Amino acid sequence: MRASLTVTPPVRLLQPFRLTWWQLAGLLGLLVALLTAEVWIHHHLVLSALRAELGAVPPFVGLESGGWAARVVEAPVLEELVFRSAFSASLVPLVAAARGQDPGWQARLRGGMATVLLVILLLVPLGYAVINVGDTLFQAGLMLVGIAATGTALAFIGRGQAIPSTVTWGFGLLTTVAFALAHLANYEALPHHPLVTLLVVPQLISGLLFLAVTQRFGLRAAMLVHAAGNGLQFLPPVAAWLALIGGTNLS
Repeated sequence: MRASLTVTPPVRLLQPFRLTWWQLAGLLGLLVALLTAEVWIHHHLVLSALRAELGAVPPFVGLESGGWAARVVEAPVLEELVFRSAFSASLVPLVAAARGQDPGWQARLRGGMATVLLVILLLVPLGYAVINVGDTLFQAGLMLVGIAATGTALAFIGRGQAIPSTVTWGFGLLTTVAFALAHLANYEALPHHPLVTLLVVPQLISGLLFLAVTQRFGLRAAMLVHAAGNGLQFLPPVAAWLALIGGTNLS
């Protein structure tokens, strides 16, 4: 029997997902490839072009900002809540539980927990955006795109209507682009130059990957893959490989 990794939800409101070890390994392999592309683009394309055009530019500024907790816990959870909640099949049972009419205490408990989760989906990202609006107005605006996508999805589901494919595709494209552009904050030390935008092409691709994982396995699966992908940067073999690709010490 093929080994599999099953994450059991704490409550039965969320659709369980089943992710095999082979699928997880394949997804992490793709993320290592994207990290490799990001480092190569940074060192051998963007920095080289900026030095040729502008002269001296800052050295390598890092793949992600923040420490281990921010990269492996905070960023995956918050970013998936913001940018991928609208595309999770879990929204349907959550809304159904929140609107349940069964007077039984178990149904009321499920409905209350579902309501809390739905509030978190909207208010936590919104609060984060408001708190940081003074320093990162651009990022706050990008987060509002994801919040609008989730709100629109909930509006359709709440009325018992299917989400039109045009809405799904449109918000899917917008939120993925917003997710990529939000990572420009990792390169604030670099000059404001169109070439710097190339650095977030890997995030554009990884955003599409996380979107596919959300639709196939669920939002929690996307958080897991996102966190594991960010955590790869801390593994000595991966860090050594990225340093080799970049031709520098990443620490």
